[in-house]
Amino acid sequence: MGRRPLVPGIIGLLNNGYTPIEGDTLEDELPVLNKIASRSTEPELIYGTDEDAYDFGLFSTSIDPVCMTNDLSDDPLAYSVQEVDRLKDLWQQFEDRALFEGKSYVYLRRAFESSLSRYFRAMSRLAKWIGGIYHTRTHVGDPGTALPFKVVEYDKQRHAFDIIKANLLSPDAFAFDPAFIQKLQIDRFFEFLYLDELIRGMNEGRFRLDFSLSYYLQMFYQRILSMLYDPLRLQRIQDNEIMTKEEKLTLSDYLSELYTATWQELKEGKPVGTYRRVLQREYLNKVTSFVLKPPPPTSQDVIAVCRYQLKELDKSIKDYLSRYPNADLMTRAHLESCSDIITETLKAVYSKTAK
Repeated sequence: MGRRPLVPGIIGLLNNGYTPIEGDTLEDELPVLNKIASRSTEPELIYGTDEDAYDFGLFSTSIDPVCMTNDLSDDPLAYSVQEVDRLKDLWQQFEDRALFEGKSYVYLRRAFESSLSRYFRAMSRLAKWIGGIYHTRTHVGDPGTALPFKVVEYDKQRHAFDIIKANLLSPDAFAFDPAFIQKLQIDRFFEFLYLDELIRGMNEGRFRLDFSLSYYLQMFYQRILSMLYDPLRLQRIQDNEIMTKEEKLTLSDYLSELYTATWQELKEGKPVGTYRRVLQREYLNKVTSFVLKPPPPTSQDVIAVCRYQLKELDKSIKDYLSRYPNADLMTRAHLESCSDIITETLKAVYSKTAK
C-alpha cells in the first residue's frame, strides 16, 4: 500500500483548464473538449466532491468508500485496518513512549485521547464500506465499460464489518489495565484556555479530574452506531441485494450479526461489564427508536426486524436471569432495566397500532 501519486491528477486539471483550443464556435471546440472529458474515468483522474466525501444533513448520503478524507493511500480499506492495528499496538507502548523521569502524566493522557479520536475515526471510515457503492461520473461512450454505480465487493464489506465487530463490539475491545487508566492525569492548562467551557462542565456535572473511559465510549458508540444503523445505509444494503448476482451482505445477516455481537454475554452466560453496558444501552436506544418513531427513510423491513429482535432480546434476557439468579447486582439491574424498556416500547407500539 503506497501513497497515491498526485501528479497525474494535477496534470489532468491543468489540461482541463488551460489547453489552448482553436476554433471560432463551440462546435469547432467540441472534438478537443470531448477528448479531454473522455479521460475522466482514468483511475488517476477520478475525483470526488464534498458531497461524495461527507454526509450532508442527518443521514449517510456519501456512498463511495474510496472517496475518503484524511487518507492519501492507494487502498483506503487496508489503510483503515492498519490504522486500527497500529493504534492498538501503540496502546501497549504508550507508557514507554510518553512517560519519562520527572515528566507529567498529562502527556500520556493527551496521547491517549488523541489515539481514541483516531481509532474511532478509522471505525467511521470502515463503516462507509458497509452498504457502499462505487460511483463514477462516466458518460455513454466513455472508454471502458464502467457503469455509474457498482456495489462494493462482498469480501470488502465483510472485512470492514468483521474488523468493526472484533475491535469495537467485542467484550474485550477496550480491556485496558486499570493501572493505565489511573495514570491519565488531567491537563491543568486546559482550565485556563477554556474557562467558560470548564465552568459549564462543572455546573452540568461533566467536569472530572479523573479520566472516564465510559464517557468517551458513550460518545463514540453513539456516533458509530448511528452510522451502522443509518436508515440510508440500511436501505442500500437491502437494495444492493438485487443489484448484484454475486455473494452479498444481506440486511438480515447484517442486523443479526450486530445483535449477536452486542449481546454476547446472554449466550455465553457471562456478567455484563461497565463498557458493555454502555454499548448495550446505546444499541437499545437506537433499535427502540426505529420501532417507536422511525426516521422517514427507514424501510418497513428494518422496522419489522428491529421489533422482532426486541422480542428475541427480551426472551434472552429473561432466560439469562432465570439461569443465573446469582448474577452480580449491576448485571441484573442493567438487564432488568433493558427488559422493562423493551416491554414499554412494544406496549406503546401495540397501543399506537390499535388506535
